Amino acid sequence: MLRILTPNARNETVGAGNGAGLSIKHTGSSIVHYDNNRFILKNIIHCPQAATNLLSVNKFCVDNDVTFHLTHNAYSV
Repeated sequence: MLRILTPNARNETVGAGNGAGLSIKHTGSSIVHYDNNRFILKNIIHCPQAATNLLSVNKFCVDNDVTFHLTHNAYSV
């Protein structure tokens, strides 16, 4: 769930893979709980036109001071 929701008054867009610009409607943050861990997602952008949710693994690692190990069929944080 997106917390600390702030409307984007500057009419900014983010580029999509097909070259289209998707309107950023809100920015915010959230917390993800997994087992006994709590991970912070900062500066989330809300683009209602986006076909799917995306996560910047690099930003996730920097914001939470963690490493991310990815294989062909699993991952660990």
